[in-house]
Amino acid sequence: MNPDIVGYIGTGILGITLMPQVYHTYKTKKVGDLSLPYIVLQLSSNAIYIYYGYLIHALPIIVCNGLVGCLSSCLLFAKIKYREPSEYLEIPDL
Repeated sequence: MNPDIVGYIGTGILGITLMPQVYHTYKTKKVGDLSLPYIVLQLSSNAIYIYYGYLIHALPIIVCNGLVGCLSSCLLFAKIKYREPSEYLEIPDL
């Protein structure tokens, strides 16, 4: 079997894993349980893997991480857009 076929199958499955979360987040507009550090680390990892895929000429790696990066970017955008006003702004008691 061609290794690229296995890579594309894995890409499809991995890409599907974030779709329910993105859909649920935009449907409910509730982002309090989304972890900002996770999203930032995921995007960083995707960028590194895209570069790695480019270096070794592995299109499945590039496609997979590009797809996951796009979905993670959607979560990051939702996290910023739908956050509670006080979620990132802590005002100390005086």
